[in-house]
Amino acid sequence: MRNIFLILFFFTISICYPQQNTEVFLFDLNIANGKFELSNVKNISNNEGYDNQPSFLDDNTILYAGNRNGQTDIVKYNINYDTKIFINYTDGGEFTPLKIPNKNEVSAVRLDKDGKQRLYKYNPRNGQSTEVIKDLVVAYYTWFDCIVSAKSELLKG
Repeated sequence: MRNIFLILFFFTISICYPQQNTEVFLFDLNIANGKFELSNVKNISNNEGYDNQPSFLDDNTILYAGNRNGQTDIVKYNINYDTKIFINYTDGGEFTPLKIPNKNEVSAVRLDKDGKQRLYKYNPRNGQSTEVIKDLVVAYYTWFDCIVSAKSELLKG
């Protein structure tokens, strides 16, 4: 049976500058006799600077905010092929990349050079972006999948 893939918190904190060199790890999680065992631990970001905030795009793909030459952009990591690509490049930095439920799009908070934080959606294939709600200031967010929740409620009833 295939092991469950999880992401471990990504703490590699330098002594003087917190969150300076964070990393994203992937591992297999096994549970036997009520005990957790981690195996196949792998640093998937392996990069100087800020690499953080991982989430699953699908069963084989992880998104995270990754450092590219001092800029934080959205990284798409393919588990099967051990490859990563940046899906965007903007003047601002992107944080908290998440799959938008029931769409083939990714969202992230963009911190623009003027200090404004806005929520954008991105095409994961070409990185094109659009502001989700015009001029809405966003710091932290998440998505709630109403369709899955509605189906769950119907199955209960």
